[in-house]
Amino acid sequence: GMFTPLEELAKVQGISLIKHVTMADGFSQNDLAGHFRQYAACCDTFLLDLSAAGISWHNLQNDQPFPLDFFKQLFGKYQTILAIDGPPDGLGDLLKTLQPYGLSLKGGEEEKTGIKSFDELDDILDALEITE
Repeated sequence: GMFTPLEELAKVQGISLIKHVTMADGFSQNDLAGHFRQYAACCDTFLLDLSAAGISWHNLQNDQPFPLDFFKQLFGKYQTILAIDGPPDGLGDLLKTLQPYGLSLKGGEEEKTGIKSFDELDDILDALEITE
C-alpha cells in the first residue's frame, strides 16, 4: 500500500514486492521521485496509479501534472506498472513513449450487483493484440 512504512517492508525477505503509489493533490515531482528512490531498495516493482487522481494519457501528453520526460526517466530507472485512463487506440503510443514495465487493467463499472462489464477491457486487449 501507499503508506506502508519502509521499516515494515524492509523486514520482508524472499518475496518480490510491488509498491502501490497513488498520485495525490500537492504531490510534486520531487515527492514522487523521492518516494520511488526511498522504497527502491525493498520493492522490486512500483504500481503508479494515475487513474485514481484522474490523470489520463491526454494529460501526460500535455505535460500535466509533470513533464512527460519526467515519467520517461522514472520508468527508465524503476520497474513501473502504470494505471492510467486513456483510449484503447492510444495505447500503442503510450507504450512506445513511456515504456512502462506493464499496465494495470481493470473491468468497467458494475452493471448490477455481481455483474460487471468488461467491454472496455476487451477494447484494450484488442488494441494490445500483436498480429503475426
